[in-house]
Amino acid sequence: FLPYPVEDVQSDFTSLTVDPSGQRKVLAVAAPKKLVELYVEILERAGLIPVAIESETLAILRSVKYAHDAKDAMVLDFGSNTTDMAIMKDGELFFSQSIATGADLLTKALVNEFQLSYAQAEEYKRIYGMRSDAVEGKIRNALKPVLDMIITEAMRGVEFYKTEVGAVPPTLAILSGEAALLPALPEYLETILGYDVQLADPWRPIVVPNNIAEIVRKSSPAFTVAIGLCLKDE
Repeated sequence: FLPYPVEDVQSDFTSLTVDPSGQRKVLAVAAPKKLVELYVEILERAGLIPVAIESETLAILRSVKYAHDAKDAMVLDFGSNTTDMAIMKDGELFFSQSIATGADLLTKALVNEFQLSYAQAEEYKRIYGMRSDAVEGKIRNALKPVLDMIITEAMRGVEFYKTEVGAVPPTLAILSGEAALLPALPEYLETILGYDVQLADPWRPIVVPNNIAEIVRKSSPAFTVAIGLCLKDE
């Protein structure tokens, strides 16, 4: 299903794998032409030569596959307005969905609960996150309903994957995006999901100069898309 007229989108596809029944999995990607043209214009104005425009999900999975040596995993990429969930099986994308809840709603939950400014709420979210031992767990309790919404939708996707593919779901979850850096988030999700939960570390296979190593590794999950694009070899 395309939410835009066919003539208004730029589309492409790639062949994935052949399932046990002999059916070939094909990934189709489409984006509004105006959006693609805007990205190309921005790159050219910056003096760069556009080589390819790719789905963030594919870039993330490539980055994760290289850095974590993972073939089977669920990846959650926390964006400002959405959270993208993808399931990787045997190193290939098998299922993906976009959840209409992102990190911005986490901040707004704190704004509404404690009558904070947006900037204050961002700071509280970044400092306290899901820690139950900080501020009597009040920040955690305010963030929890939004995170639980995201996890509920993600697990619906996992159930659909189990039904459609007939495969055992992954037991590893990798968190990407700047919001993945919320304190105690991996521990909270491990409790909810029953999975091994890790922060994406796309810098792991890359030699980073000593003078910036500490800086980039502190915010490593925020670079997952960028590094995944850099690793693209075609």
